[in-house]
Amino acid sequence: VALVGGEPPAREAAFAEVFAIFARIDADLNEWRPGSTLSRVNASAGGAPVEAPAELCEVVRLGLDGARKTHGLFDPTWAALRGLWRFDPKATVPAADEVRQRCALVGWKHVVVEPLDAGARCRVRLEKKGVALGLGGLVKGCGVDRAVAALRARGFADFYVQAGGDLFLAGTNAGRPWRAGIRDPRGRPDQIFAQLEVQDAAFSTSGDYERYFEAGG
Repeated sequence: VALVGGEPPAREAAFAEVFAIFARIDADLNEWRPGSTLSRVNASAGGAPVEAPAELCEVVRLGLDGARKTHGLFDPTWAALRGLWRFDPKATVPAADEVRQRCALVGWKHVVVEPLDAGARCRVRLEKKGVALGLGGLVKGCGVDRAVAALRARGFADFYVQAGGDLFLAGTNAGRPWRAGIRDPRGRPDQIFAQLEVQDAAFSTSGDYERYFEAGG
């Protein structure tokens, strides 16, 4: 998070609020964190529903809406494949039979969201054992959106918020639009091959150079 302007106490308070937002999202929506609400939802697959906070309910609903609109091309239950595909130098291509077995557990229609408290909180139930939610395609964007809203509510107009490849650039930097550089995926870590000016908009990139393995050339 970078802020332009404001007095030091106001900036410190803004940073504290934003990182508290990130911590809360990490505690509830991180499927990799044991004990998170999302981990408890996944552990209860095929059993009883799990009560979830409003933020998790909203992101799950967004994921299901994305699945509906893309006819399953975007599917937040991809996580049934977790651990089968790994991306490190010692990784191997998983066996086709195991892939087929796991793919049978991928299906967004196995997710049921029951509203509580006039629709804010909810219960999330995964109808089939082995089904798992993975919200990585949404959670960082959600965190960035929350942070942007919090900073604007505090009166900041010029800032950026970055979470990995998900970036929001607000206002200007010393009177000119922020410039975002795109890393060269085949170059040095500090080498960019393109840049553009971004103002009051989100900007996201993805590449094959961070997590991958080679098999058979």
